[in-house]
Amino acid sequence: MSNAKYKTSQSGLRFVMAAEKTALKAYKDTGGVWTNGTGHTKGVYDGQIITLAQARAWLAEDIAEAEAIVMEAVSSLKYSLLQHQFDMLVSAVFNEGPKIINDKAIYAALKTGDFEGAMVNFIYYVSDNGIIENGLVKRRLMEMRIFLRGYGSMNLAWISKQIK
Repeated sequence: MSNAKYKTSQSGLRFVMAAEKTALKAYKDTGGVWTNGTGHTKGVYDGQIITLAQARAWLAEDIAEAEAIVMEAVSSLKYSLLQHQFDMLVSAVFNEGPKIINDKAIYAALKTGDFEGAMVNFIYYVSDNGIIENGLVKRRLMEMRIFLRGYGSMNLAWISKQIK
């Protein structure tokens, strides 16, 4: 089944932009990585100043890269994702890189259509350099909630208490 028709929706893009800090001057993120634009890290250096147009261009490139990673991972699924599910997978990959979609437990659950099983494993991606970050906890819970909209009754409040 092909999921090739998917691109991140405007709603998905707004989610990523709200979850990421947009800056025109380079800063170190919580993990000590130089970041600029909207969560952009490639080639960023101390003191770098960019324009809003450059930040938007980098965001478009980074989203396209995350989309390609998600598309490759979901291309063999026997069902089509809903738009909000694709958007949240792109958000997670944008933030964490391919490791989250390639996580064996997440991928195995997605492959069988076990959405709750896939999403419960998102909670393992809430730390930066071994330190649990509240911002990442909130982001993963929101990604899980949006991804699961209309499916199951996963208790996200209970999950969030387990990682504190």
